Amino acid sequence: MIDEINSKINTSGFVIISSLNLNFDIFSKINKHIDHKNFKRIEKTRFVHSSFTDELRELYLNKEMIDIAKSCLSTNDLALYFSRILIKDSKANFNVTPHQDSAYFHGTTKKLSFFLFPKGNSFEKGGLTFVRDSHKYSLMPKGNIPIDNFNLNYFCPNLTSGDIVVANFHTWHWSNIIKEQNFQRPIIQIVYQDSSCGSFHDMYQDKEVLVCGKWKTKNFFSYNKSKPAEMDNTPIDNNKNCSHNDLFVKIKR
Repeated sequence: MIDEINSKINTSGFVIISSLNLNFDIFSKINKHIDHKNFKRIEKTRFVHSSFTDELRELYLNKEMIDIAKSCLSTNDLALYFSRILIKDSKANFNVTPHQDSAYFHGTTKKLSFFLFPKGNSFEKGGLTFVRDSHKYSLMPKGNIPIDNFNLNYFCPNLTSGDIVVANFHTWHWSNIIKEQNFQRPIIQIVYQDSSCGSFHDMYQDKEVLVCGKWKTKNFFSYNKSKPAEMDNTPIDNNKNCSHNDLFVKIKR
């Protein structure tokens, strides 16, 4: 089964998996918190700050998901880039235009996304639409990808809470407005990467997280600490604590 999943992701950019062994009590807890608006969001956006930490931890430690990620990323040493919940509702009900995630984050682009749907996925409820074969274009500019300029097929799958989508980090996707009044649409996104990359997103976690295996790096760097400074940060001294003689190579003739 895992080989088939890996093959479909490599070929089409994503795959839909049914009947994964998920703890649906976790979804019930998440849905209850969302229904009671018990979460912190960035104002007027679908992004939620470090909420549901315990629930998300149980999900990203799911053995079947880890086995899929290990196979697709060709590693036994797995790290978490982030786990987050995206909530679309009356306070954040707008089109999220076609984009790929790899253009917006840092570290290696060889990441793997797992999308989970506590309340299902459909067009009417502002669900995700995925574009087949779009990952083959590799890294694209930030912003609204002009989808009509490309001869690619796409669709918004009708999914239940028992279905997940596993996608290449380059795969294009988007969502439309919610048409059902008062509906709150949560989507969970879990992103894994090889532990040789020490990047992680500090809006959703406060430190690096090893999922399984061992760390293959000592260099850890969060997203916010890697962002450009709002000032000229060019060093005045361009030689810091380093002898460069070992970097010169003379070709022998």
